[in-house]
Amino acid sequence: MILADQLIAAWLNMANGSDPSPVTATIADANKLLEAGPIPENVDPSSPLGQKMVSDAAILDNYNNGLLTPTQTASISPP
Repeated sequence: MILADQLIAAWLNMANGSDPSPVTATIADANKLLEAGPIPENVDPSSPLGQKMVSDAAILDNYNNGLLTPTQTASISPP
């Protein structure tokens, strides 16, 4: 669920004018990871797949909090 939350927030930030270039590859990877099954996927965070999901979520969290884009106009972070 964390990855899905961060991905949705990233989409909203892009719609709000934030530069997606720092996370384009991460967004593509997150989409691929999440399209494997229904949400929540109940993936163990310590599994190889879970670790990749946690890593992508952390990168997107940094993006959503304006840490990867110096000109981000507004950040939308999931609750």
